[in-house]
Amino acid sequence: MTATFTKIRGGCGSGETCEAIHSTSRRTAIVTGPAVTDPAERALLPIGPGETAVEVSLDLLPEAARP
Repeated sequence: MTATFTKIRGGCGSGETCEAIHSTSRRTAIVTGPAVTDPAERALLPIGPGETAVEVSLDLLPEAARP
């Protein structure tokens, strides 16, 4: 079954980035933002197979804890 998504906060207001947090019907969160592409920075992160890292403003994070 395909999940459904509900935007909690963020979006493409600036036209440059689309940082956002979405809740899913699987009771998880999806975070979108610019990908961390610098190899030196990626080497410092525990990124597993099939995962990626994105960077978002700290202003988005408190919203992720909402039920």
